[in-house]
Amino acid sequence: SGWLTPIRQVLLAAGTGLAFFFIPQFFPKAEKEYGALLAGAGTTILHLTWLGAYFYHHILGANAALVCATLVGVFSLLANFDKGNRIYVLVAMAGTYLSAPIVGYNTGELSVLSIFLIIWNISFSAASLMNKRRDIMFIASYYAVFTVLLLSGKSIGILDGQT
Repeated sequence: SGWLTPIRQVLLAAGTGLAFFFIPQFFPKAEKEYGALLAGAGTTILHLTWLGAYFYHHILGANAALVCATLVGVFSLLANFDKGNRIYVLVAMAGTYLSAPIVGYNTGELSVLSIFLIIWNISFSAASLMNKRRDIMFIASYYAVFTVLLLSGKSIGILDGQT
C-alpha cells in the first residue's frame, strides 16, 4: 500500500540485476574476477526477479516469466562465455538454483517451476560446453537434483514435518 508496490519491486530488482550483470563488462582486466562475482550475482537477481514476479507477486504470466528467464540465460552466455570465467558460472549457478526453493516452495505449480529448471539446465550446460569445463556440468547437475529433491520433499510434506 506504500510507494514500493509489487510492480516497483520487480522493476527495482530487474534494474539492480541488469546493473550487476552489465557494469562488470566494462571493468579493467585487473578487476575481472570481482566483476565475475557481480555478474554472477546479477544473473541470480534476474532469475529471482522473474521467479518472484510469477510465483510470489503474480505480475507476470508463466509464458512471460519463462521468456525472461530464457533471455537471461542467452545474454549470460553471450556476455560471459568467451572469458572462460569459472567464478561467474559458479556464482550464477549457486544463486539461481537456490532461488527456486526460496520462491517456489509455496506453489502448487511445479510444472512451471520445472520448466524454469530446464531452462537453467540448458543454459548452464551450454556454458560448461563453451568453457570446455566438465566440472561445471557436474555441479549444475548436482544443483538441479538437489533443487528437485528440495521441491519434491516440500510438495509431499517431508520437509514440513508431515508424513
